[in-house]
Amino acid sequence: MTVSSSPSALSEIDVPEPEPRLIDRVLRPLTSFAHNRLAGAALLMSATVGASILANSPWSASYHHWLETTLRVEVGGATLEKSFHHFINDGLMAIFFFYVGLEIKREVLVGELADVRKATLRRSPSWTTSAQSS
Repeated sequence: MTVSSSPSALSEIDVPEPEPRLIDRVLRPLTSFAHNRLAGAALLMSATVGASILANSPWSASYHHWLETTLRVEVGGATLEKSFHHFINDGLMAIFFFYVGLEIKREVLVGELADVRKATLRRSPSWTTSAQSS
């Protein structure tokens, strides 16, 4: 008996795909959204427009009252009690600057800033002549 290992013989075997786990099915839309580069920009822009509209509408008092609502986080004996406004300012800004730092690191390691020649500004002839005449 001869066993063929040709690609056509292997393709005849149908192996059923395993059923995706529940967590994979739940997180699939979130991961596809996160991988889309424009999704974050669209989310940020829509949140900015929505907050601007609410802050300048007849419901502005309710909006500002909601921003000053206190949120309390307790872990063991430690307690952190601040307003939503504080968490938004400090927490989201920390995430933003962490992300900016990661982008700068990527540019330095593999991007435009990885090569010293690309990273430095090239002097134009007008800069060099004006510097020499001074």
